[in-house]
Amino acid sequence: MNRKKLTYYTPRFARGTTGGKGGEFYAVIDPIDNAADPKPRTLRHAITQTGPPWITFKTSMTIKLEQELIVTSDKTIDARGANVEICNGAGITIQFAKNVIIYGLQIHQIFPAKGGKIKDGENYHGLRGASDRDGVSFFGATNT
Repeated sequence: MNRKKLTYYTPRFARGTTGGKGGEFYAVIDPIDNAADPKPRTLRHAITQTGPPWITFKTSMTIKLEQELIVTSDKTIDARGANVEICNGAGITIQFAKNVIIYGLQIHQIFPAKGGKIKDGENYHGLRGASDRDGVSFFGATNT
């Protein structure tokens, strides 16, 4: 499967969005989430890497996020070829980010998180307040 062809099929409103195109593939193999100290090959670890990763999933999995997952610019989360669910925990936030593609994730039964220490960048740890939204939240997000 030529995964990066996904960027050629973006709908008209998202034309020009490339996500992690040009970046390295990052295969998630572990569904465990540790918001403060993510293990390699988990979704949170993939999201906190610098550069434009193209995140894929080696197998089907269910991920229960401890804290909201903050997605920054220039990322692709591509669940094609696997049944990937994010459920029974916190959701995803795309805040002040651009050029993000999320494809094929099943997101359901999301609950507000209490807040706490999270890693939301390769070299950044911070305290996050309680989330007040369910599912996927977009704040100031653009596609260019």
